[in-house]
Amino acid sequence: MPLQGIFINQLKLHRTKTGIALLYDEVSENAYDIRLKLTKEVLTIQKQDVICVSGSDHSANHRTVTLRRQPVGGLGLSIKGGAEHKVPVVISKIFKDQAAEQTGMLFIGDAIIQVNGINVESATHEEVVHLLRNAGDEVTITVQYLREAPSFLKLPLGSPGPSSDHSSGTSSPLFDSGLHLNGNSNNTAPSSPSSPIANEPKYEKRWLDTLSVPLSMARISRYKTGTDKLRSNAFEVLALDGVSTGILQFYTAQESADWLRAMSTNISDLTLQNMKMANKCCSPSDQVIHMGWVNERLEGTDSSQLYKFKFLALKGSSFYIFSTPPVSTLDWVRAEKIYNLCEVLFKIHKLWLADDCWLQANLYLGIHQDFDLEDQRPYCFSVMVGHGKSHYFNVELGSELAVWEKSFQRAIFLEVQRTGSKTYMCSWQGDTLCFTVDFALGFTCFDSKTKNVLWRFKFSQLKGSSDDGKTRVKLLFQNVDTKQIETKMKVFIILGFSAVIAFMAVFFSFLQIGKATIFEQIGDNCITKAIQKSSGLVDYAARNEIKRTIQGKGIAAPTLLLAFSKFPEQESHDISQAAERMEMSIQVLKQKVCQKHKRSLHPTDHLSADLLTMIANISGCLPYMLPPKCPNNCLANKYRLITGACNNREHPRWGASNTALARWLPAAYEDGLTQPRGWDPRVRYNGFQLPSVREVTRKIIHAPNEAVTEDNLYSDIIMVWGQYIDHDISFTPQSTSRTTFLSGMECQMTCEKQNPCFPIKVTTNDTLSAGMDCLPFYRSSPACGTGDHATLFGNISMLNTRQQINGLTSFLDASTVYGSTPAVENKLRNLTSKEGLLRVNLKYHDNHREYLPFTDQVPSPCAQDPNAAGGERLECFLAGDSRSSEVTSLAAMHTLWLREHNRLARALKLLNGHWSAHTVYQETRKIVGALHQIFTLRDYIPKIIGPDAFNLYIGLYTGYDPTMNPTVSNVFSTAAFRFGHATIQPIVSRLNAQYLDDPELPNLHLHEVFFSPWRLIKEGGLDPLIRGLLAHPAKLQVQDQLLNEELTEKLFVLSNNGSLDLSSLNLQRGRDHGLPGYNEWREFCGLPKLENHADLNTVITNPNVTEKIMELYHNPNNIDVWLGGLVEDFLPGARTGPLFACIIGKQMKALRDGDRFWWENDNVFTEAQKHELRKHSLSRVICDNTGISEVPADAFQLGKFPQDFKHCDNIPGMNLEAWQEFYQEDELCGTPKTVENGDFVYCSESGKSTVTYTCHYGFQLQGEEQLTCTSKGWNFENPVCIDINECENKINPPCPPSAICINTKGSYKCLHTDSDKLAEDGRTCIGNGCEPTVH
Repeated sequence: MPLQGIFINQLKLHRTKTGIALLYDEVSENAYDIRLKLTKEVLTIQKQDVICVSGSDHSANHRTVTLRRQPVGGLGLSIKGGAEHKVPVVISKIFKDQAAEQTGMLFIGDAIIQVNGINVESATHEEVVHLLRNAGDEVTITVQYLREAPSFLKLPLGSPGPSSDHSSGTSSPLFDSGLHLNGNSNNTAPSSPSSPIANEPKYEKRWLDTLSVPLSMARISRYKTGTDKLRSNAFEVLALDGVSTGILQFYTAQESADWLRAMSTNISDLTLQNMKMANKCCSPSDQVIHMGWVNERLEGTDSSQLYKFKFLALKGSSFYIFSTPPVSTLDWVRAEKIYNLCEVLFKIHKLWLADDCWLQANLYLGIHQDFDLEDQRPYCFSVMVGHGKSHYFNVELGSELAVWEKSFQRAIFLEVQRTGSKTYMCSWQGDTLCFTVDFALGFTCFDSKTKNVLWRFKFSQLKGSSDDGKTRVKLLFQNVDTKQIETKMKVFIILGFSAVIAFMAVFFSFLQIGKATIFEQIGDNCITKAIQKSSGLVDYAARNEIKRTIQGKGIAAPTLLLAFSKFPEQESHDISQAAERMEMSIQVLKQKVCQKHKRSLHPTDHLSADLLTMIANISGCLPYMLPPKCPNNCLANKYRLITGACNNREHPRWGASNTALARWLPAAYEDGLTQPRGWDPRVRYNGFQLPSVREVTRKIIHAPNEAVTEDNLYSDIIMVWGQYIDHDISFTPQSTSRTTFLSGMECQMTCEKQNPCFPIKVTTNDTLSAGMDCLPFYRSSPACGTGDHATLFGNISMLNTRQQINGLTSFLDASTVYGSTPAVENKLRNLTSKEGLLRVNLKYHDNHREYLPFTDQVPSPCAQDPNAAGGERLECFLAGDSRSSEVTSLAAMHTLWLREHNRLARALKLLNGHWSAHTVYQETRKIVGALHQIFTLRDYIPKIIGPDAFNLYIGLYTGYDPTMNPTVSNVFSTAAFRFGHATIQPIVSRLNAQYLDDPELPNLHLHEVFFSPWRLIKEGGLDPLIRGLLAHPAKLQVQDQLLNEELTEKLFVLSNNGSLDLSSLNLQRGRDHGLPGYNEWREFCGLPKLENHADLNTVITNPNVTEKIMELYHNPNNIDVWLGGLVEDFLPGARTGPLFACIIGKQMKALRDGDRFWWENDNVFTEAQKHELRKHSLSRVICDNTGISEVPADAFQLGKFPQDFKHCDNIPGMNLEAWQEFYQEDELCGTPKTVENGDFVYCSESGKSTVTYTCHYGFQLQGEEQLTCTSKGWNFENPVCIDINECENKINPPCPPSAICINTKGSYKCLHTDSDKLAEDGRTCIGNGCEPTVH
C-alpha cells in the first residue's frame, strides 16, 4: 500500500475510538475513572455504576449484604480509604470464590455505609478495620457504589480476580487492609459459605452515559484557563454551547497525544463540512477558505488571563476575528474585528514538531521517535494589521498551524489576484507622487498630476527591501540591461503610519505571488510538511541539550566548559539553529521522500530555486540571508557599527558578525557538500584511510610537560596576545544541539557519526577513553545559505557547500572589549554613566582597580575556590567574547582593556565636557580599536611571520581598498592562527614586585587555571600574573615538542571527571570545516607541492617527525593542514613556517586594507591623533592600568629584570589633548536641544553642520535622527526618546512565561510567581524566593 494510503487509513481509524481516562477535578485535585467514546460527531463520557438487572430494588442504590466469615479467607475482601483522607472506606479487592464474591452483590468501588447497623460514613480507616474484624462470624454491611472514586485509591476497573494473601497488620488508609482472614471469633468450626437469597435482586457493574459533547464547532485546550501553564497529559473539550467535558487526563503522553489528534481530526472534518455548507450560499469571490478556534494572547499584566479563545475565519477578501463562531449569515457582520487580507502580515514565530505529517518520511528513512509535547505554547503565529498592531495567536497542534499557514497564503493569493494592484501616495526626492504595486507589472512610480511614469521595475528586479517601521520604505532594484544593482536605493515616505503597515503587507503579498514562491504552486504539501518536521527534529534536539548542571561543588565536566566557552550569544544561536534546520531539510528532501520515484539525489545535485527559497523561509534562515540595513547618516560614517556590517557599502556583509567565514579554496567534504573527511571509514584518500586525530596527537603532537624548550626572544605575553587577538576576530559556535537530530542520542553517549556528533575515535587503553571507543565532538554550526551572496525571494541559483559562522566581527576592532552585537554591547556598557564607561565588578576590586563583571548565567560552570566560606561563588567573567575566563592570563588581558577604556573615557570627558556619554563611549572605543590594530600589525605580526613574509604578504599601507574582502577565512581561523597552541607553557608563574617567585603564590599547572576567575580575584590580582607573563619566556614551537600534556591530556579538567585534548579538537575541527589538505594550501601560497617522504624532509628537518607523519598519513596529500603548517621549519626571524606565514600574512593584509575604519585611513583620525597613537604600546597600557611600575619597552620582547626593564615614567604614551575639541556654538542654528533619555553627536558632512541623535538603551527615537543646519536653522524639530514598553513584545517576551512583566522607565522587571526554580536558559531565577529581575 502506498505511504499516503497508510497515512489516510490511520486517520480514519482514529475517528471512532474508545478508551479509559480520568476526569480531573481542579478544585478537589482528585481524578475519577471514566470511559470515553468518540464517534465522528460526538464525544461521550461514561462513568461506572452498579445497577439492578433483575428483581426489585427499593433501597435507593443502597445494598445490604450479610457475609459469613470463612475459616480460610475470612470475609474475602480488602478495603481502602477513610475519613482522615476525606473519602469513604471502599472495597478495593474481592477475592475469587470467597465470601464477598459469593454474595453476587458486592463490587470493587462499593463504599461501606454501615457495619452491623453502625454508621461508618465518618469513620477512619482503622476504625472500620477494627469494627469488621471484631464483628463476629456474621457481618451485615450496607454499601453504595462510589461513582467518583478518587484515582489515588487505584481501584481496578476490571472484574474482581484472585489475589495472594495479605496479613492484616497495622494498615495505611491508602493501602489495602485485607479482611479475608479470620477475625476475633469463638466459632472455629467451618461455616457455610454466604449465598444469595432466591428472590433478591441481581446487580451488575456497567458503564453508563453521563455526558455527550457535540464536536461541531467544539474547541480543545491543553492549557489551564487563560494561562501558559500546560496541563500534564490532559486537555479539555468545550462544545459550541459552552458545555465542557471537564479536564480529561490520560496515563501517558502517548495516550493523550493519540486522543488529542483523533478529536482534532473529527472537529476539523466537521468544520470542513460547515464551510462547504456556508460556501453554497456565497459567491465565488466570497468563499470561506478556512476557519477555526485559536487562543489569542491578551495585552496587560493579569497573569490569570493571558489567553482567550477566539474564532478566526478567512472569507473572501477579509480576515475575521470572532468571540463565538458565526452560525448564520448575519453573524458575519458581528465580528469583533474585520481586516482586508491585502493589508495583513502573517508570521509564524515558533517552528514545531508536526505530529502526524511526518509519517511518510519516517517510514521511508526508518526513523521512529516519540516527542514530548512542549511545556509552553509552541504553535504560534501573529497577524500584523494597520497602525502596527499585532494579534498573537496559538493553536494546539503543529498540523493546525500548518493549515493556518497554508490557508493564509491561499487567501492572500486569491485576494491579490482579485485586487490586481494597489496605489499609495508617497514622497520621493521631495515630490509627492503615486506608487503602485501591480500583480502583472511590478512596481511603478508616477506623477500624481501628469500621470507620467518616472520609473518601473518588475518583481524579478527587486533585490532588497527595508523599512523603518514608521514611514520610510527602501527598495533596491537590479538594472535589467547592465545586471548591476542600482547604487541608489528608491526611498519613499509613505504618507501616514497606518498606510506604511498596509503598504508593507500588500508589498509582501504581491511579492510572494509575483515571485511564485507560494506553497500552493509547488504543488506538493508533503514538501512543506517535510521541511517543518526536519526543522522540528533540530529544535527538539536543541531543547534537549544537556543541561548546564554543576557537579558537586561547582565542578563542571570538560565538555560542559567547552560548550560554555563555545556557546553563542542569542543572535548567533538563532542563526545557527536556523541554519541547522535548513541543512536538515535539504538532507531529507534529497532523499526524495515526497516524490513517486525514490531515487536519492547525489549530495551535490541542485534543488530548485523555488524549493530552496521555501526551505530558507520555513527554516528561519531567510532573514539572515538578506542584506543588512545600512544607516546613511553622519554617525554611521564616523563610527563603525558594533556588528561590523556596512563597513563596505557595496558589500555590507563583508566582515560583519554572524556571517560565514571566507573560503579561499573550495571546501573538501567527503560527499562534496557537508560530510567531513574521515566520516565514512570506507572512503580512502590516495589509497589509505585517514588516521584518527587522537592517534596523530599521541604519536606526533603530544609532549610531556618536562619536554619544553623555552623561547630566547619572546616573553609569555606574546602567546597571550595571540590568543586574545584570535578571540577578537573569530569565534565559530558549536552546534546548538548536544544530541543527534535523527535519533536523539546524546553525543557523549554514542560513537555513531550523526549530525551534529562527529566523535573522535580512541583506543580502549587511551587515558581519555572513559570506557568508550570515542571522545565526544560537536560539529560547528553551519551558516545560512550561501555566505557572501545574499539570497532574496527565490533568487537562489545553487546550493553551496556547508559553511561555518563567524560569530564576531572579522575586523581588528576590540570586539573582545565591546562585543559584536547590540545585545552584548548593551550588557557591557554602563548606561547610567555620563562618562561613557563600561560595566565593572561591583563586588571585588584589585587594589582599587576594576575587575570584569560576572556573567549573568548563574550558576556558571567556572571552578570555585575550594576554601571559600559560606557558599560564596565567583562566576565566570563577562566580556565582549564568551571565552574570557578560559585561562587566567586571558582574563587578565580582558581586564587590562576594560580598565584602559574607562581610563581613557574619564580623561576624554574631562577634556571635552560638552561631549555626551555616547560621544565619549564611541571616541574611546575608536581609540581602543586603533590600539588593537597598532599593537597587532606593528608589534606582534612581524615577530610571528618574520620580516620577509611581512613585506611580501602585507607591505606598507596605501589606503582603504573597497575591493578587498576583510572577512576572516576558514583556514586562518581553523588552522593557521592556531599555531599559538604550540607556544603555550605548561606552567603559570606569578611574580612579586621584584620579579621574583612569590612563596605565597606558587607556580601552577595550566590545568589549575582553566575557568578559574577566583584565582585572579583571590590570589593577588592582575599584577603578579602579568609580571610572570612579562618576565618568563614563551614556549618555543619545536617539531617534536608541539603541545604539552596540559593541553593534550588535561584540557579543561577541573577534577577527575574527564578531560579533553586540544590537539585532537583542532585536527577534527579542520575536517569538520572541510579544510583542504596541507599540499593544496601550499599550492595556494605558491609553495612547492610535496610528493613523497623525501620532499617532506626538505621542509621538516626532524626525520623522526616526518617518519611518524608518513607512517600515519602514507601520502603528503593526506596531511591535515594544521599539522603540516605546524611542523614546518621556521622562516628566518619568524615563529612560523612558510605556509602559516603566507596564510596569516594574507589575512592581516585583508583585515587592514579592507577596513574602511582602519586607523591609518584618511579621515578616521587627524594627523595629530595618529602621531599620538603611534607612541602608545602594550607596556604603556600595563603601566596605566596596574600597580606594576617597571616593564620592558616592548612587552613581547623577553628581557631580564632589572637591566632590560624601564620605569613606567620612561615609557611613552599618547597625549589625549589631540582629541580636545574647542566647542563653539553654530552661529546660524545654535546649540541643538538636548533630548531626555538620549544623546546627540556632532558631525560635519559636505561643509554642513549636522547632529545625529541616539536614545539610551530602553528608549526609541521618534522623529528625525539626523538634523542639518541650514540658512533657516535646523531643518527638522529635534526628536524625542520614548520609553520602549518591552512588555508589549508578544512575539519575543522579555520575561519567562511564569513571570509577570512590569514596564519601567527605560527597562522592565520580571516579577516571578512560581516556586523557586531556574528557567531553561540556566540563568533566570523563577520564584517567590527570587528577587525581581530588573533590566
